[in-house]
Amino acid sequence: MSDVTAEQTIAASADEIWTVLADEYDRLHDWFSGASATDMETDAPHGLGSVRIVRNGPMKIREEIVVWEPAERLSYTITGLGPGADDVRSDWMLHARPDGSTVAQVRTSWEMRGRVVGKLFRPLYAQLLARAGDKLTTGLKDAVEARREK
Repeated sequence: MSDVTAEQTIAASADEIWTVLADEYDRLHDWFSGASATDMETDAPHGLGSVRIVRNGPMKIREEIVVWEPAERLSYTITGLGPGADDVRSDWMLHARPDGSTVAQVRTSWEMRGRVVGKLFRPLYAQLLARAGDKLTTGLKDAVEARREK
């Protein structure tokens, strides 16, 4: 199993962050530059079992929520990432800080199928998913803080 982690400290409460991250699960493309569109397979309200399709150009991945703990933790499985990637999962955790800010952390883990494919693609996936994690946490921070300024 391989994994990458990214985090940002956001000047907002966990509840404010949860609104953007989870309650508006169908609006990922509004704040994540790695998504050009988000389509829902399930109806709102969002929660355990909700499924979204995230598109970026011709690439399409499916994400299904498997953990839903409001203002604390959101986890989803990912399918359609690419050759050899199995058991892909992203886990978001929100950690409140004494100063009123919150650390938003995303950890993405995956397993590679096949020795040859795994050896070839593991470094590529590590780089791709690390970059995506940075863009996700930065985009979330920017979106939440922009809401606070309104």
